[in-house]
Amino acid sequence: MSFNLSQIEHTNIDHRIYEIITEQILTGKLAPGDRLTEEEVARQLGVSRTPVREAMKSLAKDELVELLPRKGMYVKKLELQDVVEIYDIRAVLEELAVTLATLRIPKAIIKELRIEAEKSRQEIISGHNEGSHAFDREFHYCIAEHSGNKRLAATIESLGNMVNFFRTTVIAREDKQIRQALEEHIQIIEALEKRDVTAAAEAMREHILHTRSNIMKTLKAES
Repeated sequence: MSFNLSQIEHTNIDHRIYEIITEQILTGKLAPGDRLTEEEVARQLGVSRTPVREAMKSLAKDELVELLPRKGMYVKKLELQDVVEIYDIRAVLEELAVTLATLRIPKAIIKELRIEAEKSRQEIISGHNEGSHAFDREFHYCIAEHSGNKRLAATIESLGNMVNFFRTTVIAREDKQIRQALEEHIQIIEALEKRDVTAAAEAMREHILHTRSNIMKTLKAES
């Protein structure tokens, strides 16, 4: 465990610590099952244990870490039930988001999504998947933002860390799943281009459920 940070601003220290640890988890530098201690994090960041403790509470609330009785705080290990619950919710919310966004999202934004999707395709062909992961995140956030429903967008965004956690720990290891997800994104973009609400909703729902199925297969194979 290493936190590469020269200094932390003295305002909102606990939130900054939360962001740092979250980044470590979502980039895979901290793996599921890794132990976190207030003392070690505080020492590496040069802060007191109090803001670290508050950051840990927020991380636990977002289900990125978990407190095991008499053992301490650990990066959360994925369970099948976590995947089922998160993706059942996500399927409903994102289908609604794309249904609302299809007739609202500007043509210029759809064009940008198409360009970024093609860039992502080329990166995957060349063996670089980092850009495709970033595009995946931005693609879903973009559609949510253009749904015209701020509360819906905020709710989808609130699931973002857990979804990114799944992506980092499972999807990132499977090239076939990465390629499949991109092709499904392109199907959604095509429906947006045609302003076909029904096709967009169906493509989004199938995409989310396929992703859920792929994650569950990988976790079952590793159990």
